[in-house]
Amino acid sequence: MIKSILTTFLIIVLFGSIACQAQTSSVNYKVRYDEPYNVKKLFAHFQPLYGEVSATNMSIGYGFEFDYLMENKMDFNLHFRKSYGQATDLMRDAAVKNAENTNKPKSYKYLELGGTYHWRDFEQEKSTKVFLYAKKYKGNAWSSRVIQTTDIVSKVRRIYGGRLGAIFNSTSFDLNRAMDKQGNVLVDSEGNQINTDATLFGNLSTSGLYLGASMSWIRNFAVDFEDEFEPGGDDLYLNTFFDILIAPGVKVEDVIYDAIMYSSENLKLNRIGFRLGAEGKFNRDFGWGYGVELGYRPGVNKQGFFTLLKLSFPLYTTDLKYSRVEAVEMDQ
Repeated sequence: MIKSILTTFLIIVLFGSIACQAQTSSVNYKVRYDEPYNVKKLFAHFQPLYGEVSATNMSIGYGFEFDYLMENKMDFNLHFRKSYGQATDLMRDAAVKNAENTNKPKSYKYLELGGTYHWRDFEQEKSTKVFLYAKKYKGNAWSSRVIQTTDIVSKVRRIYGGRLGAIFNSTSFDLNRAMDKQGNVLVDSEGNQINTDATLFGNLSTSGLYLGASMSWIRNFAVDFEDEFEPGGDDLYLNTFFDILIAPGVKVEDVIYDAIMYSSENLKLNRIGFRLGAEGKFNRDFGWGYGVELGYRPGVNKQGFFTLLKLSFPLYTTDLKYSRVEAVEMDQ
């Protein structure tokens, strides 16, 4: 966790230093288009990589995501991800190799379905920094120059929304660690305690809802510079959100050890959590996207903290407009 925080800090410092070194220039330009409402309607993401680190488990895998924008009223989201396999699912791998209980370890899976209602969707004019690039500055000539930017006044679409959706999640977890942190021990039907010296792993499944708010920014403009510089612009769709997670369906499997079943009822569960996140994508036929989240997820008590990074590539988009061809009756 500390390593992840330090890495994030170094990235912020790096980009901050680059921004500080950028030189703002004044150049003439002509607006080609500036239409933040004229964006794609359907975004289909293939996510070849996600990484999640939590107090319950750590996994690396792939996923799929679909976003649908219904004009300026609502948008909908479907997201699924799972680990590549046993080797990239830390707790499952450890359970398969070391568990002394006989429960079959669950693989990491995550499914989310939800929507956002646009309770305010409006347009503003804002100044945007655009990087200046000229073909003659290729290679070493470009790398040795101070980065130049210029300010472009463009329209920015802003959306304030209310979010609601469903979440389903399953994973293996370290049962010894959970019992140690809580000071609880599993017992069988006769009240006998499980052997805490044994290496034990549990299975956790969660189903619930999220309820939250979001703020989004959409830019979709392009300009032609009158000087030596190549055309520039911005087509970023950035969404930030905060959700409350409510999961009435948190369940830990009873544990089978030495042919005896031990109830998981003594294990304390947490059914309330939260998350804070940001997602970015681009209004292009083929592009890429990203997402980051952090928060506290419902599940085993004191083991809910998590961070998530997901990358989408390729990301296919369409405006769902198809040309209509009318049939014409031909004379015989």
